[in-house]
Amino acid sequence: MDWWAKNQRYMINVDRLQVYPGSPDYIEAVRDGLIEDRIKWIDRQDVHLNISKVNDFDAEILGIQVDVTQKTILNETTPVRFAAEALHSVRGRTFNIVWDCPRCQHVNDYRGVRLSPTLDQYAIRLTCRECLSRFDVRTVMATTAASRFTYRGLMATRGSLLLAAKRILKLYGALRFGRRNLWKAVAATKVLARAYALLGNPLDSGRHVAYADELGRTGAFGLAILHYKQALRLDPTNQRARQGLNAAEGDQLSDQNRAKYFVSFSDASPPRHLIREHPVITEQWGVGQDFPDIHAIESDRRTETG
Repeated sequence: MDWWAKNQRYMINVDRLQVYPGSPDYIEAVRDGLIEDRIKWIDRQDVHLNISKVNDFDAEILGIQVDVTQKTILNETTPVRFAAEALHSVRGRTFNIVWDCPRCQHVNDYRGVRLSPTLDQYAIRLTCRECLSRFDVRTVMATTAASRFTYRGLMATRGSLLLAAKRILKLYGALRFGRRNLWKAVAATKVLARAYALLGNPLDSGRHVAYADELGRTGAFGLAILHYKQALRLDPTNQRARQGLNAAEGDQLSDQNRAKYFVSFSDASPPRHLIREHPVITEQWGVGQDFPDIHAIESDRRTETG
């Protein structure tokens, strides 16, 4: 995450680790006992299976924060033209977007652009056809039809975050929060609340500052710095953002503090991994033994439990 934060000029999309059938992580998850029924797991399409050494509570909040970062830390620019095109019989509503690349000044004319209701409600990430730089082109100034589209997308995104928050509270109520540390519970709630508000309008510098303040209180100074800087890009006169950034980048914090982007809100145990004698890495990589026989593993497991 620290590398990503220091190389935002590349505008690389960031997401949680995803586990797909047949991948080395999938094979290890089967061996570790994290996937007991492969058919049910595929039916659920649980690609965000937690295979890390982080407990489920913290992994859930980390996933939310990564998603919020992806949707709100923008390298934004304003389009010269953003207009709805004639309704397409197959592709539906599309848009014509014309924008000048801030880096090389090339005029980009994108036609037939479809917007995602969960990703593009305020900006859409496009690539300059001349210098290949990526920028987030604002979509907020679209036509009335696009504005309705934006509202539906916004509700979908914030609704997803609410569902995630409800799942976290359910884990908390089921004693999955560890020792029920009250401060951690309050801190997690405040972070989620500010994240929810920020998703409501990622172009509002004040919401970035409010979210950054909460992150700083928890010790996630690296992520806080990202949002203070985003607030200043949106509004260079924002004094709260300037003060917060100066404090986070000042002498009172070490480089190690500033390299912390996520903190733990729970002392619960991570997912239990079965003890293995050998790493599960293919021979083609030159480490350990080859992929295991999954059918044999499941057969042995049924024998042990039957």
